[in-house]
Amino acid sequence: MATDHSPVVGPLVATEQLPPVYLISGELPGTGATTLAKNICAVLASGGVEPFTYSFGEAVKQELGSANEADLAKIGEKVPDPKERDRQIYQNLPTDRPAVVEGKYATAMGPGHIDSGRPVVSINLSSADLFSAKRILEREGTRLEQLLVEGDPDGRLLGHLTHIRQRKAREDAMRATLPDRSTTYPNVTSHSFDTSQFLGQEISAKILLGEDFKGFVPNWELSRLKDVHGKLAMIRAQLNGNIHPSDAAHFSHQFESIGYHIGVLGNIYHAGGINKVRDELRKSITDCWFGLTIKRIPRFFTTEGPVPGEKSLTLDTESQGWTPEYYKIAEAWPILSSILNKKVVLDPFAGAGTFLNLLVARGIVKGAIYSDIAYAGGQPINGKGQLYEPRLNMQAAQLLFDDLPSWYKPNFSIVKGLESADAHKLPLKDNSVDYVCTDPPYDKNCPGGLGVTFGTLDESLRVAKRGAVMMVPLDWVKQLKAHGGYEIKTLTGDISRGNSGFPICYVKITKRKQ
Repeated sequence: MATDHSPVVGPLVATEQLPPVYLISGELPGTGATTLAKNICAVLASGGVEPFTYSFGEAVKQELGSANEADLAKIGEKVPDPKERDRQIYQNLPTDRPAVVEGKYATAMGPGHIDSGRPVVSINLSSADLFSAKRILEREGTRLEQLLVEGDPDGRLLGHLTHIRQRKAREDAMRATLPDRSTTYPNVTSHSFDTSQFLGQEISAKILLGEDFKGFVPNWELSRLKDVHGKLAMIRAQLNGNIHPSDAAHFSHQFESIGYHIGVLGNIYHAGGINKVRDELRKSITDCWFGLTIKRIPRFFTTEGPVPGEKSLTLDTESQGWTPEYYKIAEAWPILSSILNKKVVLDPFAGAGTFLNLLVARGIVKGAIYSDIAYAGGQPINGKGQLYEPRLNMQAAQLLFDDLPSWYKPNFSIVKGLESADAHKLPLKDNSVDYVCTDPPYDKNCPGGLGVTFGTLDESLRVAKRGAVMMVPLDWVKQLKAHGGYEIKTLTGDISRGNSGFPICYVKITKRKQ
């Protein structure tokens, strides 16, 4: 979220003050600082003002003679002390026009060197690490749709992720030696944005023009929607036959809905109508995206290395058959939307989060807790010493939305926790959630799956005051009813529609009153 600490300093204020300076700092590579600087310059230029621009990153690339991220990591070895370098730049900014200065430490170094009578707009940017890695790959020519279809055979995505994490540790140490960014200056207006949530066009328009976009549709919104529509079509074409027929039917319907509503959005000028169309677009885009990728989104794990304590990220592409086809969830939307609407839910077998990620993205639940025995500090799975990386898997489910304005992005801020826990003994108080909602392990992939489900039901119903909603094999229902002690309500018939060798249905389970 943006945090505004004082009134926005606009670019064209009629005053005798010196023209403003816009300082932009990106936490890490791929955060979007360079893009934001260009957007701010474009807005200023559209108002008849040609700003002075300076990018520390571009200057470093010229000195190193490379734009490669691995080479740029050697910055400390080849580039002069940034404190002295920055002082010279800030003290020599032109005073006849606005200035836009972009660099990792701009917002920390700049305010102390710029004339205190000059307005300064300080903009700090952060981003989720997987989003940053994806953007770096796109700069290198690898598109998102390629990653989903081809995977990461060369390990470039994992390489960038590892580099970003290592670099963050170094940058945090460096920033600790710089002036405290919480220091207040009377001439400075400070903003912070997570660019995983906000586009550069949004940020520049909010800061320079004070726009909230509730009552109109900017041209770049339509352009972004059309780009995403095309990207979805490309992913669908590349996946070809690797989509369940029912998933393909769901996709086609929602894909046509997106095209139709883009056309409507471009010809509507009523705020209420705009919001309704945007809401329809958000739902259709979410359905299309998950419909294509619910079995294709890569799963991230942490794996113990050969040296004790040494860990590395790994990417799983072998378990696509483990996750449910999208249609098995979409078939129950009316029921899930009714039962789970505005409820807090727990998935005690969350794994990579496939099922719960979709419920969150669809905006059905009010809050969600992910729990699994194979999270950090827990028990590795599959004999390979692997633990799930739920935060990365959550980010992977949102990658397409990186190209869209904030009002189309799923609200993952409602995630209330990621718990490393055995489902037999959950670290939650009695009645602390409304429902347990899960796709438990089946005998198909986890020997003893029915026994695990039986063995954890009492614990699930202890923490869930309203019961459990589960996607289970159809032939489990009779056994669940025969088990005794529970009220079993079958919510759907066979949602595999006869096209699967492993028929599935939804059940609601509550404990009988004594």
